[in-house]
Amino acid sequence: MTLKHLRHLVLAASGLTLAFGGSHLRAEDVSGEEPVPAVESPKTEESGSEGTSASEGESAPPAEDSGAPSGGGETPAPSDESPSGEPAPAADASGSPSDEQPQPAPPAPLEDESADVKTEPTPAVSATDETPSEHASGDGQSTTDEPVSTEAKTAEVEVIRERYPSTAVKVERHVTQDGEGNYVNHGLWTQFDEKGRMMGGGEYREGQRQGKWQRWYAAGEGAMFAGPMYKDFQPPFAAEVTFQDDQLHGQWRIFDAKNRKCSEWEFANGQPHGRSVWYYPNGRIRREIAYRDGEIDGEVVDYSPEAKIVQRDKYIEGRRLSVQTDWYAPNQKRAEGWTLFAREIKKSNWDWWNGVTAITVTGKDGLNQRHGAWTWWHKNGQKNMEGQFERDAPVGKFVWWYANGQKQLEGEYEAGKQIGKFTWWHENGQKQMEGAYVQGSQAGKWTRWSADGKVVEIGEYDPEGQRIRKKKNGEPALQEESSPPDLQAVTPEPAGSRFKR
Repeated sequence: MTLKHLRHLVLAASGLTLAFGGSHLRAEDVSGEEPVPAVESPKTEESGSEGTSASEGESAPPAEDSGAPSGGGETPAPSDESPSGEPAPAADASGSPSDEQPQPAPPAPLEDESADVKTEPTPAVSATDETPSEHASGDGQSTTDEPVSTEAKTAEVEVIRERYPSTAVKVERHVTQDGEGNYVNHGLWTQFDEKGRMMGGGEYREGQRQGKWQRWYAAGEGAMFAGPMYKDFQPPFAAEVTFQDDQLHGQWRIFDAKNRKCSEWEFANGQPHGRSVWYYPNGRIRREIAYRDGEIDGEVVDYSPEAKIVQRDKYIEGRRLSVQTDWYAPNQKRAEGWTLFAREIKKSNWDWWNGVTAITVTGKDGLNQRHGAWTWWHKNGQKNMEGQFERDAPVGKFVWWYANGQKQLEGEYEAGKQIGKFTWWHENGQKQMEGAYVQGSQAGKWTRWSADGKVVEIGEYDPEGQRIRKKKNGEPALQEESSPPDLQAVTPEPAGSRFKR
């Protein structure tokens, strides 16, 4: 018997509708409304149960599920012995096997309820198995007489059933032995509650979860469902995730009892990577977050039920980028600009099985940095300084003004260093000093004027940055001293009796 046969048997017994490739999961089966009496051979009634489907978060009309078992859709625990014989292909009108997927047979009655371990030889699951051809049967095995690939090794798989104190089956799992004789999960793994209803499961390959896994949460299960993002949906909820090498890799999706999509997140190698989206019951997006390698990297946008943007924040490598404002007094701004806040050190818990998504901030890494456009004002409301920053380093054009509105200083920065022409003015508008910078160092000719426009001093700088001073109007030579504009205090250093930068 193959692993796929076993999967068909468990899914047939559950009476649940699973669409691995679609967006539908049924959550009614764990509603907990009525207990199910212990049964040995589940029976199927023709009475269907109401259900709904959703596509991209939109509600769909109810559809009958004629294959659901009676008793509120509850799923009985598996029997202790696999059914004898394998399902035969369905026959068409001509009597020949059909190309349609064969339906699995119902579980056989228990022969020995005390047997919790059953051994059966099963082809080992290999990641290199090829996709069945169009002539393959529904269980994935070839219907031709061609020889099986030598890569497919026969492994002995045992079925282990863990039980509650009440003797009801809690977990049914398939195991095999590795090269050293250790038992590892290998094949279908399914958990049930004490009433025999399926809680969830998936498939292991050589001890690691692989592919699609499902979980159905009973009412009250899953701390995340008590939060504001799920309060407008109808419990119980259901989840579908994808694993690769025992790590979340792909989509994690949540649906409510009406099969409406509540949320979906993208993961890579166990970390959020891509879009994380929460929805309103009407199918519209409620919140959208962009992740990269476990850190928020991009926009975080909140929407109203009418699809209008309520709030938008930007993140760069896990650091929030937001406008920060400093005030002299209420309604009197001192400064405003974009700040890249220190990265928060977080401890994340993405426990999909128990319905927990917890992020705890344990500290901060680094300091806040100005990153983007900034403006300062004088107390009288006149603009004081304006410029751009990149991670606290000034870049591009910067301009300072006096409190009377007269321009005080203008120049450009590149990677935090002055570059090109810088010009200072007196408060009366007369040019005060002018010269050029090369990578933060004064270069070439520099000239200083008095408030009435007379040349006070001329300085020359050689290619090595050495200054040559000249006397003017009998004034003494200037000392070797200069300093840059003070961007922290905003106000530039005045050009007085000495050259300043």
